[in-house]
Amino acid sequence: YNEGGGGAVIVQDSNEALTEVGASSSIDALGIVVTMIDAVAGNWLQTEIDNQESGVLAIVFNYSSHAGFFFAVDASGDLQQVGWEKYPDLMMLGWAGEYLSYTAALDERLMRPSLVIPVMADTVTKDSNTAEATVELAPFTPEQLALYSTMELYFSLGCTGVRDEDCPTWDHCITVTVDCHNRSNHGLAEPGGGPTELWRGITSFKRRSGRWLTDITPFAPLIYEGGTCDFSVKTGGGTWVVSELKLRLLPSEEGRKGLPISSTPLQWPQHSDSEKFNSAAYNANRSLVLEIPPGTTRIKLAAIISGHGGCEFMPTSHHFRVNALEFNTSAIAYDRFMLAGSDLGCTLQVPFGSVPNEHGTWYYGRNGWCDGQDIAPLQWDVTEAVDDFGESLRLSYSALSYDVGGGNPSDAGCG
Repeated sequence: YNEGGGGAVIVQDSNEALTEVGASSSIDALGIVVTMIDAVAGNWLQTEIDNQESGVLAIVFNYSSHAGFFFAVDASGDLQQVGWEKYPDLMMLGWAGEYLSYTAALDERLMRPSLVIPVMADTVTKDSNTAEATVELAPFTPEQLALYSTMELYFSLGCTGVRDEDCPTWDHCITVTVDCHNRSNHGLAEPGGGPTELWRGITSFKRRSGRWLTDITPFAPLIYEGGTCDFSVKTGGGTWVVSELKLRLLPSEEGRKGLPISSTPLQWPQHSDSEKFNSAAYNANRSLVLEIPPGTTRIKLAAIISGHGGCEFMPTSHHFRVNALEFNTSAIAYDRFMLAGSDLGCTLQVPFGSVPNEHGTWYYGRNGWCDGQDIAPLQWDVTEAVDDFGESLRLSYSALSYDVGGGNPSDAGCG
């Protein structure tokens, strides 16, 4: 490799298998295109170079797609695309199989008895990458709150064409908001955050797939008052199709009875929803004292957290202290945050709805999210931290960043 070169071709020794370049070193830091070829191809390449009068041979690094090179049959007997061969390994077919198993299980979950509230279907994102719908809802009665125990959001995302190649190229945040109070600030720009956010997810790199069923029970109180409720979907970039968006209320079961009666948005003093975790100042003054409503018997803490920008490939942990007890992300969602920056971290999320074989580096571990997946709300039951429901509750929050691999915790942030 000569300084200033645009790429490098590594020739493997005779009778040695090809290895993944960069698998055990920081070769990605070179900032150039690198590939490995076997000894036979290397000898041919050297011969071609020797035959050039200038001793220079132009090499083009390219990716050629072939229609119909792979296909799959799903649980319903239908043909399905398996994605792009961006990761040149037979594992791509294994990931495709895992995803088909996920969608089959999702279809079974959708067959459970539920009260369905349709929101939108076959809606193309338009100005500002937005799709909107207005739904008239009746106010929830105390009897209904007792009848149901879970609220889910089903989201199916598609493209304007019929093939993966017809989809937008880049990954972006998707946010779903609901406003039943006639406010004018409908929708949330990337990456989301705010008291009207109902759901968050990530689009895939150039794939039509994207189906998620997410437990959003902590945010059910956003629709309790009913009336004219404005729903907004923002997809960040490119033209997408909201194939279907609906809410599902599941009947109460033994051990889980009733929907939450109310919710309290956490607004940290002197902090904005868009503030970045890029210094120790991010953690300053993040404490609150909350009054506990009369009649309360159970308290849950819920948050949608995802790291972007400089935090995308750096692990983080998030810590909430309720009175004297701590609740953190590492205890309930370690892999979602601490595998950020790992080579194949997001491949572990395929069985849970992350779309595989995308047209980009979908497989790298991310900070709290993966491409083509929903970002499920984090939930902690914090009832044990409250000794007396007649008193107020003290709550604080802080975050730590780490080196890739989980070392050197710091409050200095990452981006």
